[in-house]
Amino acid sequence: MKNLIKTMPIVATVALLVAGAFLFAGCEKEKITNENNSSGVQEETALNPIVPDSSVKEKLDDFFSKWEDTVTVKFTDCINVINGMDELKKLGCDDINIDFRKYSLVWGKVMAYHTGYYINNRDLFDGGDGTYHYDVILHVRNSGYGVVYGIYFWDLFPKKNYKNLVLNVKTVYL
Repeated sequence: MKNLIKTMPIVATVALLVAGAFLFAGCEKEKITNENNSSGVQEETALNPIVPDSSVKEKLDDFFSKWEDTVTVKFTDCINVINGMDELKKLGCDDINIDFRKYSLVWGKVMAYHTGYYINNRDLFDGGDGTYHYDVILHVRNSGYGVVYGIYFWDLFPKKNYKNLVLNVKTVYL
């Protein structure tokens, strides 16, 4: 009986890792790019995020970090765009002052399957055909406690129509 009690945490951790591997299999989406240049080389234009003042940054960081502690997370990656205060208030955030006439708030979530996951890099690209690609590089350390949670992220960008927004998640195992 004592051996069974000692091995249960190990079995549970292995089960979560195997489930995570199946969930991530095939998740990476192929990038659509603009091929209309004369050299035949695919190209996309990177968009630079806007760095908000420190009070807005702190409030957005605090708001989205609270969601990472949520136990009832849907087990999917997602990407969203907010273009107005009404949309931001629907999420439960009404004390942040963002000028949505000038900016769009892009936010999303990538799934983590143990505490060794972290976002290393994220970039937004204009595909030139009305499609935007938000690339997230997710690094995974070999160790961590077996837990499933969403890692949330956000960036402010110049106001545009980001309707055709595709999330590309690349997982790098260290």
